[in-house]
Amino acid sequence: MVSRHAAAERRIHIACAVIAVCAMALVLRPLSAAESSTAAEAPAISSASETFIVGNVTFALLHEFGHAIIRDFDVPLLGLEEESADTIAAVSLIRLDVQHPNAGFGEMLGVTALAQAYVWKAGLEREGAQVALWAQHGLSAQRYARLLCLLYGSDAKRFGWVAEAAEMQEIRAESCEDEWNIAERGSLWVRDTYGIPPSQRSSRPAAEIGVKYAQPLDANETKLAKLIQGRQLLEKLGQQMQTTFAFPESLTLKLSHCRIPNAYWDDEYREVVLCYELMEALAKYSQQPEVTKVVERFRAGR
Repeated sequence: MVSRHAAAERRIHIACAVIAVCAMALVLRPLSAAESSTAAEAPAISSASETFIVGNVTFALLHEFGHAIIRDFDVPLLGLEEESADTIAAVSLIRLDVQHPNAGFGEMLGVTALAQAYVWKAGLEREGAQVALWAQHGLSAQRYARLLCLLYGSDAKRFGWVAEAAEMQEIRAESCEDEWNIAERGSLWVRDTYGIPPSQRSSRPAAEIGVKYAQPLDANETKLAKLIQGRQLLEKLGQQMQTTFAFPESLTLKLSHCRIPNAYWDDEYREVVLCYELMEALAKYSQQPEVTKVVERFRAGR
């Protein structure tokens, strides 16, 4: 049996949260001549690239808050914790998309699924099959399929093109609405059981969720930090979580240097950590031509 402290350390040091394997796949891939010539520069971030980076970062942070909620409130689970955290993150984005259909939350989930497709295509999971099979995360191809299934199941008319573009098998597509209903019902149960009732959110004391930014070390990190700070992503997410859940103790949402591309929930220090290295890897992946095509298709369907 692994202790809670050991489990937390394992998550920090070796477990890949959400898309860290995707980032490592990029880091380990040799740079092309064009990439090498601009590696020291900080090229402008296109609108589609912004969506890819911010979408994946938002999902990653919601996933890690999922871990915080599960651990702090001892939420009973009937499956793996990683899949449950994925569910919380995906349902959060889809419900936000329903409430704000022109804000782009649906495409955030779409580009997160696209990142999972990149993981699978990179082949690292198949090269290290023994490690991948023992990991708590599902294989990236399975996570890709599940995220798209939840999106399609939430509104088959609006996101029917997603199932078609992904060549989703008919037998799976037929079950996506049911899969979405189960996921949404479970997520709402967690919110209603452990959250602060809406009528009490303005008056009930809540544990503070602070935000910290480590200083960027170069031009690329500076540009990415400005992207996140300009949208007040950490502040808005922290405020939303602070008013929705009565966490037993304060916690911190932190942009930091981690030496590897990752995002994680640290039980011991009570920190949701987003790593600069993960954002840098996402920024490189965002240059793939598929990113622009996917983002434009989502925007056309708003």
